[in-house]
Amino acid sequence: FDEEQLLENVRAFMNGLQDVKPETFGKGKKKGGGGGGKKAGAGTKFYLSAHLTSTQGRGYKIDLRTVDPTSAFFMGELPE
Repeated sequence: FDEEQLLENVRAFMNGLQDVKPETFGKGKKKGGGGGGKKAGAGTKFYLSAHLTSTQGRGYKIDLRTVDPTSAFFMGELPE
């Protein structure tokens, strides 16, 4: 794979995750009845962290803004 093919794979994977993201998510039923998860609002974080590693290599933490399809910096450069 060349660099552009790897980037396209990551782009397709993250867009696929975004497409199947549940409308509601959370821990499920809450004490006191009324169950259900949190409604996924505009400020709700769906991605908590991202790391890239090879099978037996060192892992690297990735800035979420570059892999979150809802971010303005998705698959792009971050400002210095």
